[in-house]
Amino acid sequence: MKKILLPLFLFLIYFNSTGQEKDELPNVPANLVAPSNSSLTLPRISQAASVSQTIGVTEIRLKYHRPGIYGRDQFSGASSLSPYGQVWRAGANENTTISFSHSVKLNGKLVPAGVYGVFMIPQEEYWTIILSKSNSDWGAFFYDQNNDLLRTEVRSSEVPQAENWLNYSFETPRYDSVNLTLVWGTTKIQIPIEVDVSSTVVETLRKELKGQSMRNIVAYNQAAQFCLLHEVNLDEALTWSQRARRNDRSFTHLMTESGIQRKLGQVIEADNLKKEAFDNAKAGDLVNYGFELMGPKLNVNRKGGLAALEKAREIDPDAAFPMFAIGQFYESQPNRSKDDIKLAIKYYGMARDNTGVEGLKRSMNQRIALLEKEYN
Repeated sequence: MKKILLPLFLFLIYFNSTGQEKDELPNVPANLVAPSNSSLTLPRISQAASVSQTIGVTEIRLKYHRPGIYGRDQFSGASSLSPYGQVWRAGANENTTISFSHSVKLNGKLVPAGVYGVFMIPQEEYWTIILSKSNSDWGAFFYDQNNDLLRTEVRSSEVPQAENWLNYSFETPRYDSVNLTLVWGTTKIQIPIEVDVSSTVVETLRKELKGQSMRNIVAYNQAAQFCLLHEVNLDEALTWSQRARRNDRSFTHLMTESGIQRKLGQVIEADNLKKEAFDNAKAGDLVNYGFELMGPKLNVNRKGGLAALEKAREIDPDAAFPMFAIGQFYESQPNRSKDDIKLAIKYYGMARDNTGVEGLKRSMNQRIALLEKEYN
């Protein structure tokens, strides 16, 4: 028995210290490389790394170890680090893994929420990307195709600046998508990931509202507003907004419910709630509403936005905030004319003269100085 165990033990030491770690960096003494079954905490040549990105409310996280090239062949030979046509662990040491907090589409294919092992098959032009339901193996040595969740192909390309250490990153994030990018040596691949933001947010809202008090009107109104803004789940959103409105008939709650009713075709009910909201609105309500109508770049509904701002001035003619808002409206006019500049200066001056807030006064003076320079 001892004759069998001793060669096996020596093989495992060699396999761990040389085949897995030492080959990744030349001339490293074996006693400085921690075998995988060591109980000690020692540095590893292929260091652990992770990258994450949140799209909507979906968190995507990739964990891996970073092998280095150090002048060795990567793909084209039998002794390459990751030979063409063979399953590669997409990193070093233990499984590279990727996790999704909600379902996504990876290169157009549906992936349920969960944690998956990542494997790849490098080729000259196209790489095969594999997600495995097994996520706790040591590298690709125990890879089993029967555990595949999916396989998909992506094109590879070259980068001008070689990357010695394997590097993953999330690039070009958008509202509902991101690219998972691998760069190693001069090779680059990108794996597109898409998220159905609206459905995942609605799913999250439902769960979170169950843990909220029925009287948490802010939470119910925020959930309803999201659905209204993105025009999703409107029937359920109406019940959420009605719950908020029953406890507080403020401008914001009335306008949320009115907006949802209008989207659902309940025009008379929507008009009645909007009239009640405007009849009881405060100047600050209307200023905020005016900016909402105009959108982040102040160009979505400028006419409706200005009407709301002017109504705010009627309600509170001495308040500085509506004056400042109207000044900002004229300053942001597309292709603004000298008349627009003159009106912006006028309202900024009125805001400055009607506030006791020193910071606002300084801001108005700075804006006026710049506009006067442009006007002249």
